[in-house]
Amino acid sequence: MNIDDLRGQRVTIVEVGPRDGLQNEHAHVSTTAKIAFVDLLSEAHLPVIEVSAFVSPKWVPQMADASEVFAGITRRAGTRYTALVPNLAGLDRAMAAGVVEIAIFAASSETFSRKNINQTIEQSLVGYAEVTARALANGVRVRGYLSTAFGCPYEGDVAPSRVAELTERLVEVIADVGRSDFVRRDVVAQLRMGWRAYRRAGIERNILAGQLTLDQVGRLGQEQDASVEADAIGHLLDRSCE
Repeated sequence: MNIDDLRGQRVTIVEVGPRDGLQNEHAHVSTTAKIAFVDLLSEAHLPVIEVSAFVSPKWVPQMADASEVFAGITRRAGTRYTALVPNLAGLDRAMAAGVVEIAIFAASSETFSRKNINQTIEQSLVGYAEVTARALANGVRVRGYLSTAFGCPYEGDVAPSRVAELTERLVEVIADVGRSDFVRRDVVAQLRMGWRAYRRAGIERNILAGQLTLDQVGRLGQEQDASVEADAIGHLLDRSCE
């Protein structure tokens, strides 16, 4: 399998900078600046932009103005504008703000799930089933992230079989899932091992067309190598850029 075998395949770039890139910034970023940021990304003709997150302002104060940001951006035809939501309350706020596509996020490791959303993996999947049902009933598109798929900053390596199992579970909830990596030292090696395990599990083609989301890999200086590796393995690459 080489790059020529991928001709005619589709690669979707999901830009998450306005949400993931800003949510942990300690310095306050004004609503005006966030709107300008999204508008500049729109001018770059990105197909999908994750604009903000409808989460508790107590825990993520940088995202407190999600509704105002969505109200202020200039929407470009051909670009999808999405928001991250953790629960039904976040979904209701998102729909009230006119959001027509959301993202939900589960984890592949229990420690990361508990530290990130204060829920077990099982609890999060039950909650996301409720979120997805309400979203779809209201015509809102849903996509999902399965984070720490190639390793956890707390637990270390995550078994590819576990990722495959949770991918199957998440697919039962929604139809569009990206396997996501958070801060790994050796992303390329993990990609190779993980995709081989997914092939053995028989899920890489019939589920999600082998989509992959790489979060924060660029910080490690391995983004390009990881992209090449994913291409060489013969899968689509759904890159979350910052």
